[in-house]
Amino acid sequence: MNPVEAYILKQPKSNQEIMSFCHDILVNQLGFSAAIKWGLPYYTGNKGAVYFNRDKNGEGVHICFMRGKKLSNFDGLLQWHGRKLVVSYLATSLETIPESLIQHFEEALEVDKKSVKI
Repeated sequence: MNPVEAYILKQPKSNQEIMSFCHDILVNQLGFSAAIKWGLPYYTGNKGAVYFNRDKNGEGVHICFMRGKKLSNFDGLLQWHGRKLVVSYLATSLETIPESLIQHFEEALEVDKKSVKI
């Protein structure tokens, strides 16, 4: 078991379901690399695209997208929450995750692949 999967298994059940679902799409379907960075699951194609962060109020998982200004946010799903670079979607249960989130993952991967690796 890798460190990201171990992290996910330590989460409360609803967060575990959300993270496992998204992890599977990001790694197995889209080819992101997964690691723990800043103590959180972090996904890269080239430089860094997506990470998960538990909601401070315990209401779910923030699915965060790096370089939010470069994403189209075609459906208004992604929120800034006072941040300058990162946008996120708060998933409160597996059932609340819209299908369009996968399109956001795909777009984030394309933006990330165009980024210069440091």
